[in-house]
Amino acid sequence: MLLKKNFFVLVLLSILQCLFSQQLPFPPLSGKFQVGVVYFSIKEETRPDILSPSPEPSRCLSVTAYYPIDPENATGETASYVPGPMVKAFAKAYDLPEAIGACKNRSFPDKVISHFYKKYPIVVFSPGFDSSDIFYTALLEEIASYGYCVVSVSLPYISGPVYIPEEKRVIEMPPYNVSDTESLRKRVMLCLEEGVKDITTVLQSLSDWNASKKVFQERLDLEKVILMGHSMGGMIASVYCSKPHGGIVGGINLDGGGYSNPEPDHTGAWPSRTDIPFLKIRCLMNAVFDKIPSENIGPNQCIIDGERFYHQIFCDTALFRDAFPSAVPPPVMPFPMPKEGWLPGKIAFKLNTGHILAFLNKVFYDSKANLQSISKTESEIPLGVKVAAVREIGPLSFKPIIRGRDGGYSTQFQDRSVWAFGDTVLDSPGEDGSQWRSSTWCWTRDLDAKDGIVGFDEPVDAKGASYEFLPFTAEELKYNKANAGVEIPEEKRSRYALWPGPIVVDPATGKGYVFYVKIFAKCGDFNFYSTGHSVALWESPDKPLVRPKVRQDGQDPTLLFLKEEGAIGQAAVVSGEWVYVYGCDTKELSWPCIVARVSFANLLNRNEWQFFAGNGKWSKDLKDAISIMDASPMLTVHWNEYLGKYLALYSTPLKNTISIRTSDHPEGPWSQSQVIHQCLPPTNPKQWSYSGLAHPEFAREKGRIEYFSYYRETGFFLGEIRLVEIVLEKE
Repeated sequence: MLLKKNFFVLVLLSILQCLFSQQLPFPPLSGKFQVGVVYFSIKEETRPDILSPSPEPSRCLSVTAYYPIDPENATGETASYVPGPMVKAFAKAYDLPEAIGACKNRSFPDKVISHFYKKYPIVVFSPGFDSSDIFYTALLEEIASYGYCVVSVSLPYISGPVYIPEEKRVIEMPPYNVSDTESLRKRVMLCLEEGVKDITTVLQSLSDWNASKKVFQERLDLEKVILMGHSMGGMIASVYCSKPHGGIVGGINLDGGGYSNPEPDHTGAWPSRTDIPFLKIRCLMNAVFDKIPSENIGPNQCIIDGERFYHQIFCDTALFRDAFPSAVPPPVMPFPMPKEGWLPGKIAFKLNTGHILAFLNKVFYDSKANLQSISKTESEIPLGVKVAAVREIGPLSFKPIIRGRDGGYSTQFQDRSVWAFGDTVLDSPGEDGSQWRSSTWCWTRDLDAKDGIVGFDEPVDAKGASYEFLPFTAEELKYNKANAGVEIPEEKRSRYALWPGPIVVDPATGKGYVFYVKIFAKCGDFNFYSTGHSVALWESPDKPLVRPKVRQDGQDPTLLFLKEEGAIGQAAVVSGEWVYVYGCDTKELSWPCIVARVSFANLLNRNEWQFFAGNGKWSKDLKDAISIMDASPMLTVHWNEYLGKYLALYSTPLKNTISIRTSDHPEGPWSQSQVIHQCLPPTNPKQWSYSGLAHPEFAREKGRIEYFSYYRETGFFLGEIRLVEIVLEKE
């Protein structure tokens, strides 16, 4: 449960600082839709409100609905973070200044729901104990941007102060004594019972709202409803999903209850039914007190443990803490902080929304999928190899002007090894006046790595600065010139970036192909998103890349895959007549990977791509693709002749380690993962080493000795790419 003094005081200083700009530190919506919002209430005339300190003959509930809208309707001002009539009560309840009423969120009030789809699934959300649903705005808007109607319910005398729009009345939260454990336990049990009744009322009202509320246009899919809640709200979802209620198809509990604890935590921790799809995401503390027996976990149910999560990480306060780390103190928890620190709010936000969206997608659109798979990071297939030795050779040496660059995909292209990097920071400006490149490259003819790799060279301008590797279009250059210059205020600065991925060479023609992602970025940590993925043509190392036009539908002509199709191009390997291309996105547990295949002749023809659909089947429909392994947003896959297997290598997400998997086929099945190396930690304890990539062109003894690299931060805009040698042995 969320207690006021443990949670909302942390928000105060961050709110004070962001009020003046009236902008909340939320990441941009990443779904394909803009978001609308509408407020209304429901009154149960015949149900007395037994939670009220004074007798009330009827129970009132407040509802905030977030839903997808079309781009042309995303006009005018966005809604206030706190509705106007609620400001005074909200500020009083959480010790905040009334100036919080000036803050805006990302949704547009009273707009008509999008006509893109005929129907939209529904997520009914309930917040934590003494926790206003306002503090979940970022999460709920994000889910709505993916095509869901999120109905958030404020429960009087349970979830903090509640505003009833039709009555223009605020129902305040009564005081409670935290030190009186037994009294508080009884109160929570009563709130849990009444909360389940409230959810029943909301579900029974959906049909009427669908027909009567003009904004919904009868587009709510009443056959596709899932319950979701945090803390007390998650417990309500668990209890409701334990009973044979109609009208729902699954539930999500965000860190509510503890199976090993006394009531009501035990009952609210997990549904007693094993036949209903259910997802639970737990923080570090609750995993200790939430030992759910394996026989109680059904085939369509799963549990995700966030070992660096704290209880409030699902709420907006985690994003406030990222934005104002010096003003907002770290969470106060009754257990030690993880060794690697609490997960930054924006990263946790991406992970949690990814888990939730994956679950919604599987329940609503892929009912045959085994949901248990999204909670597993390893398969039952043995690795078939052990690491006999590991040796850190040290950092690679580039031109002195390079302060730092990440990435480092490589391959042998003609007579040299070519390497491609993402964002590159220069020590001094180039001819264009900039010290920043979104992609660079270099090469070497030194293919013996046992004593390190030397002789790296790269094309530079007259000032010794690296050129861009992937060329921008005229439109992209114009946008960046107008919006990314140092003369632009930082809060308004934005740019397009092109980040290179794996490089493959057609053995028949000798031509190279470079996979890449197009990025739209603003200032701030993790404040970027992909606009799509594609492939660039590289005739030879002595010629510049070309980004061919691959579509004529009015969308970005250079992109094979658009934003809404997800990630594709994080790894690639050539086998026989096919190029196998891997896509790893955050839609499931961490970075589950799909795989596609296409011939070199059709590499630039989107209609000829095939996606692995399981059971030996390949489909041209991307929606049929299944996850084949869980890996990382950057990885390599290559054939290892010594092992007689394909080898996948990647940085373990959010840890300073490198992991590998093996398979007999590019599409799998892939083995369990195994950590093979502990990387040197970055100088900043809040970061971790990443970009673990193999370089098979340097392998010795048919692959018994392999080389890989990873990126390590060493200072402000400083970093190094370190080379490591591993010796493998068959098992």
